[in-house]
Amino acid sequence: MLRQRVLHKNPELLRGPGGKAPGVFFPPELVAGLNYFLDVEIGRTTCTKSQPNLASCPFHVQPHLRKEALCSFQVYTVPWLGKTSLVKSNCQDA
Repeated sequence: MLRQRVLHKNPELLRGPGGKAPGVFFPPELVAGLNYFLDVEIGRTTCTKSQPNLASCPFHVQPHLRKEALCSFQVYTVPWLGKTSLVKSNCQDA
């Protein structure tokens, strides 16, 4: 099972407990729409897909099961037109 840990996020996209967004907030960039910039850590977890609370699954620490990457994404959206697209993505092994 892969899980994403968002390191930098916009609270309009993702909210934590109590409606607060944990982590560092980067406001969206206003162009002819909105550009969202996300830096995330993606990794293989110890949980299975059928477990009820996937948000709290720890990453594997055993070397033969461990697989992690640091990724940056730029997502462009024009909400009033219902348009969303991935502009840039870049991942590196962690």
